[in-house]
Amino acid sequence: MSTPLSIQDVERLLADGSPHARAATAAKVANLVDLPDLSADQRRELEGVMRIFARDAALMVRAALAEQLKSTPHLPVDVAQTLARDADEVAAPILENSQVLSDDFLVEIVGDRKSTRL
Repeated sequence: MSTPLSIQDVERLLADGSPHARAATAAKVANLVDLPDLSADQRRELEGVMRIFARDAALMVRAALAEQLKSTPHLPVDVAQTLARDADEVAAPILENSQVLSDDFLVEIVGDRKSTRL
């Protein structure tokens, strides 16, 4: 588990927008989702940041996010679905561990993955 997000992390991300820096920050952001004392506004903002990282151009960023979020019950369903539809390195942790995906969605995603492999 990574350490909590700090102001230094944000400053580092602003100075270094590399995929490595974004992946490290995405992992730290993902760790915040399970904090019990988040206000509704804080949770909404955090979920917005997760949605941005879930669409990052770099595979390593999305994979870092998925790895950190794979078991949280607080993962927004739309973020879980976005990650589950991604490349195998991103989708696998979510598909194998997440409890927020419905059975209907899992059946759909298996069908989609089978048809793309034919």
